[in-house]
Amino acid sequence: MSIRERIKTIVKATVFEAQPPFPHVLMLEPSSACNQSCLFCGNDKRPHRHRNLPMDRAASILTQAYALGTREVGFYLRGEPFLNPRLADMVALAKQLGYEYVYLSTNGSVGSWKSYVAVIDAGIDSFKFSINAGKPDDYAATHGLDVFSHVIDRLRRVIAYREESGAAFKIYVSSTYTAATKEGILALRDEFAPRIDEFYVHGTCRVPGEEGVEVERFFRAPCPMVFNRLHVTAEGYLNLCCFDFKNALAAVDLNVTPLAEAWNSPLCATMRKRHMDASLENTLCGNCVNGTDAPYAPLVSELADKDVRP
Repeated sequence: MSIRERIKTIVKATVFEAQPPFPHVLMLEPSSACNQSCLFCGNDKRPHRHRNLPMDRAASILTQAYALGTREVGFYLRGEPFLNPRLADMVALAKQLGYEYVYLSTNGSVGSWKSYVAVIDAGIDSFKFSINAGKPDDYAATHGLDVFSHVIDRLRRVIAYREESGAAFKIYVSSTYTAATKEGILALRDEFAPRIDEFYVHGTCRVPGEEGVEVERFFRAPCPMVFNRLHVTAEGYLNLCCFDFKNALAAVDLNVTPLAEAWNSPLCATMRKRHMDASLENTLCGNCVNGTDAPYAPLVSELADKDVRP
C-alpha cells in the first residue's frame, strides 16, 4: 500500500465523534530536537524545548497504547528520531509487544551507520527518509545544512543493506517541494524510485503559527488527526497535532494521567466537538484550518511554550 493510499484508508475509517474509538495509530516522539532548520519547519526556533523521550516513559506509553488496541506506531513527530540513543530499543520493544507496523521518518543526516543497522535489525517495518531537495545547493538552502551527499549516501547504504541482507522492511522517501526545488526533486525521484517502495512527492502544507516559503496544501475542519491518531511528545504530553511546535495543542500530561483517561478527557472531547462545529476561534487549530494568523491561547498554559500568544 502506498503512502497516499495508507493516508486515505486511515482518514476514511475516521469516526468523527467527541469520544471516538481508541486510535489504531500512535505517533511517539523519541526526540523533539533536530539538527536541521528547514524553511517550512518551526522546530529550530524553539531549542529550549528540545529533549529526548526517556526509555521508561516510552515503554509505558507503548504498553498502555497496545493494551488499548493501538497496533501501529511511528517513531517521529516533530524532531529527528536518531538523536535519541535508545531508538533501536524502542523499536525492539514495540515489536516485542506485538505492534504490527512500526516505522520512522528521518532526515538521514545524523546517527552512525551502526545505529541505522540497529534500528533495522530491531524489526522496523518501514524506514522513510525526508529529503526536500534534489540538488546540493537546493538542499543547503532548504534544510539549512550542507549535507546532501551524506544523506544520499546514507539512503544508498540502506537500500544496499536491504538487498544484501534480505530484510523485509520498506524504504520510502518523502519530498516536500517548492517552485524552486521541484525540478531537482523530480529528477531525484526518477533516480531512486525503481529501487525503493515509494518516492512520495508533495507540496508544502501550512504549519500553524510558523512562516513557510509557500503553501500549497491546506487542512480543513474537522481535521481527522484529532479523532484518529495519538500524538505523544518527547515531554510525555498528549498533543492533538503533529504540526504544533509550541505545545499550544498539548492537552494532557501523560506523566501523571493514564493514556485511556487522557484520550477521553473533557478537553479532548471539547476540541473534537469544536472541530465538528468548525468553531475553533482562539485556538491554533483555528489558524490552521482557516489559513489565518490570529491571536490564540494554548489549551493548557502549563504545558505550552511561554511564547504562545495570548
